[in-house]
Amino acid sequence: MSGSATGARMLAVAVRRDQDKGRISNARDPKGIAGSLVALWDGHQLQWLIDPRRDLVAAMTAALQDLMGHPT
Repeated sequence: MSGSATGARMLAVAVRRDQDKGRISNARDPKGIAGSLVALWDGHQLQWLIDPRRDLVAAMTAALQDLMGHPT
């Protein structure tokens, strides 16, 4: 099993836990959310490799806020 698959499984468990606590909507499958998060991270890393001046943390933070919603 690849590192990405293991990471996605671990993320899916964390997403399910947060869904159970009401922090993330139950509208989507946790495995789907985890897969999207892995793809998002991989994409931002590729963009950073192309242009290291990019702020990887800021880009990922903004993307997560868009994906998961801003905390209230």
